[in-house]
Amino acid sequence: MSDGDATAKTSRCVFCRMPTADRFLRLPMCPICRDQSYDFLLVSGVQVLMVPIIGISGRQFLGEELLIFVALIFVKHRIHPPWQRGH
Repeated sequence: MSDGDATAKTSRCVFCRMPTADRFLRLPMCPICRDQSYDFLLVSGVQVLMVPIIGISGRQFLGEELLIFVALIFVKHRIHPPWQRGH
């Protein structure tokens, strides 16, 4: 086993600190956070397109981006669907 293999297995997700070997944009991320990051980027892209159409202010845009990020990344690990509550 090389040093690179050992490092990859001991990496922790930057958001939830779960052990992971997956990476997204060179950052170690667990599969859940990586999937939610893709969703965040998609929603952010749609919101950027809406800025000139609706006229969202910079402060409102930033606030919405932070709320979306928190909801998609951090809350995903804390709140589970009702069918998974027993696990």
